[in-house]
Amino acid sequence: MEMHQVRYFLAVADTLNFTRAAELCYVSQPALTRAIQQLEQELGGLLLRRERKLTHLTDFGRLIEPHLRQLFADAEAAKTTAKRFLSLQEAEIRLGIMCTVGPARFMSFLASFHTANPGCEITLVEGVPARLSEMLLQGQLDLAVMAQPDPFSERLDALALYRERFCIAFPTGHHLEQKIMSKSGMSPAKPICGGSIASIATTSRTSCERAASASASGFRANARTGSR
Repeated sequence: MEMHQVRYFLAVADTLNFTRAAELCYVSQPALTRAIQQLEQELGGLLLRRERKLTHLTDFGRLIEPHLRQLFADAEAAKTTAKRFLSLQEAEIRLGIMCTVGPARFMSFLASFHTANPGCEITLVEGVPARLSEMLLQGQLDLAVMAQPDPFSERLDALALYRERFCIAFPTGHHLEQKIMSKSGMSPAKPICGGSIASIATTSRTSCERAASASASGFRANARTGSR
């Protein structure tokens, strides 16, 4: 049974006219007639009866018609749902976030994504790289933003988003200052906020802070932790 056969039959059932039904379905009348005949052969009985210019449903046709209407409606609903999902008009995205990725850098991207895809619902899952990788491999996440020193699994596709500098921070006069500087060839950074901090260390953000930033960006996100 083909969907076009069902559609042709329903068009005739609505119009009780083969010529008009063919016009509505944008096919020739012989093609429409052949398709309905093939459907009748598969179902094992006549669905329509043509007596001169009078076309009407047979008793068998009236019995089968509501089932075919429901079948056609379900098929159309399935196509609509699939189209909306694949075009991101209505989809749930499970996004993993490494716990050291700050909201200031990430929320601008989410805000832009929400503007372009307002029908998406994003679930944020915070965790360490090992746990996020495990959830990706198990299908519990769709994608994740994270970094790790070791190569990713061959089953994962990795795309570099940006690069970050990592520096050592210690107070002025610390016993490791001169030792590290001499070995690495680095020079102390300029003082920041009155201190002589070498750099700013990456700061961990909580799930609540992410959720608040997400809400301010104009989309709904369900933030939860991915730790065990």
